[in-house]
Amino acid sequence: MSRQYKATTPANRNIQISQTYNYTPLINQLLLEQEQLNAKSNKSYWLRYISRRIPLFFSAGLIFYAACLAMTMVKEINLQSINSFLKSLSIYLNSRMTSLVTFTNSHLDNLIPLDINRYHILLTSILLLFSIYVIVCFMARIAQQLIIKALTNTLLFSLSASVFFIVINSDSPLMLGLVVFSTSTITSMLFDRVLGITRRNERYKLFANRAKCLCDLLLNKKIIGIPFDESNLLEIAQFHEELRLSKYKDTVSDSNYLLSIMEKLKGLSK
Repeated sequence: MSRQYKATTPANRNIQISQTYNYTPLINQLLLEQEQLNAKSNKSYWLRYISRRIPLFFSAGLIFYAACLAMTMVKEINLQSINSFLKSLSIYLNSRMTSLVTFTNSHLDNLIPLDINRYHILLTSILLLFSIYVIVCFMARIAQQLIIKALTNTLLFSLSASVFFIVINSDSPLMLGLVVFSTSTITSMLFDRVLGITRRNERYKLFANRAKCLCDLLLNKKIIGIPFDESNLLEIAQFHEELRLSKYKDTVSDSNYLLSIMEKLKGLSK
């Protein structure tokens, strides 16, 4: 049971204040809060998933080109030898790709166009990843389904592979590879850290579970006949206060992290 009262603020605005006398309004409030937090968790899950997978795929290219750079420091191997190796590797990979397309078309009735190249694959992968993001925004519940994860991983692999082909066929594959793959890997990690994508998703999950546990606790108290008192209202108030403070602390932490990076960059520039 709850009663509605109106309070007048200094700005002459009427605010409805409800008085609660039993468990039912609190349980309904927690169920609504849990539903909203689960919806936010589902919406942020795909961004969290892809921001943690991009470094995984692009770090492979970074390790490869870093290893090539390390080999140039060996006396018996110089930069010219590494460039020759990368040139030979690009010729070999291009021939293998052409053979794969020819083999696929011979068995699947020319399914893959012969004029397709790495730029087409790169653009198609980006467009499909963006399409998945749009779909997940409107249908958040499918974000954690296995088929969405498999499709996302496949597109990220084709994206990183097409970038690798573009880099290795360039005039300066070693330097370009180090720049492209290190930038992609570090940027995605900073994107996740500064914007707090993973932390936000974990916060939604944590407080959704806490809302469920608190709802179960109040429901059990109601069933076994424990009298409703002030402590129950304080539990709900504490839950909302911790949720608000958690968001505030994450925001402050992200801002401080960004400021610390800027200070380090200023120190390096001096």
